[in-house]
Amino acid sequence: MKFSIASLISIGFACTVAVTAPMSVFAQEKPLNYFGVGASNRGAALESKLSINDRFSVRPMATGQLFEEGESRSRSAERHATIYVPVTYDFGKTSGGLRPFIGGGAGLTTKDTQFGGVLTTGADYRINKHLTAVGSVNLGLFEERDFTAVLGVATNFNQ
Repeated sequence: MKFSIASLISIGFACTVAVTAPMSVFAQEKPLNYFGVGASNRGAALESKLSINDRFSVRPMATGQLFEEGESRSRSAERHATIYVPVTYDFGKTSGGLRPFIGGGAGLTTKDTQFGGVLTTGADYRINKHLTAVGSVNLGLFEERDFTAVLGVATNFNQ
């Protein structure tokens, strides 16, 4: 089953709206800042969040493609990295504890050294005072569209 880019963006946006629609509780907490690691559909990921205020954040992220599809895992010549720096709107804490976000920004990929944009959506879930679970879906707007899903865990640094 193939999905078009527009349908993937629509699905991501609809999921974000569905999660944020029943919001009944907005926590009066300090904005969350973190740095963490995760896994993506391409390999490893580094992710972070730097809050500008209680509604806007910068979320730098780097993902590394460990090997090309169909190639041997030992071929290091095909490896490349993608860096995204989106600015996101943070919807606030839902009654279930999720903190959904949506945004866009700049991107860079070392595959043919391309600059482009990124659209992102996802959610944070504060596990405890020190850890946050992070999930996001990113669409890199390069010559070839780059779809990346990331799940990870991060350490909070503004307790």
